[in-house]
Amino acid sequence: MKKNKLKNKGNNQIILNTKIKSWVKPLYTLFVVAIPSFFIWLFLGKDFIDEPPFEIYYNILIAISFIIIVFLLTFFLIYFNILNMSILTFVVPIIISFMTIFLTSWLPKDLEWARILIIIPLIFLVIPVNILVDRYERRKLLKSKIKLE
Repeated sequence: MKKNKLKNKGNNQIILNTKIKSWVKPLYTLFVVAIPSFFIWLFLGKDFIDEPPFEIYYNILIAISFIIIVFLLTFFLIYFNILNMSILTFVVPIIISFMTIFLTSWLPKDLEWARILIIIPLIFLVIPVNILVDRYERRKLLKSKIKLE
């Protein structure tokens, strides 16, 4: 009976440790993804400026570079256990959505309705990312349970 209490205590401790720093995910996403993405859109997109400083090709390069840099930084922090893998459920849809909004600002004014048709399906990227991250975390939790036994 004492062994079961220890197992339960260990399992609860594992689950508790994943919930302790839940405020880190929104803050990381806000300061590393959302705010820089907003400023990229504000200063380089056609929604706020009639004549942006760069051509569309440079803006595509900027958007892809920003996405790659954020993913590399995020995976680096995940690799060194500074962030949990579940941060990807926040980062992926937000960065894709912002960069899509930024790039679709170059569409002609008569095709603004097409922006919605482009952006909304990309928001649904949350579902497969959520499933993959959940599977990874379950496997990790299962491995830690096996080690505790």
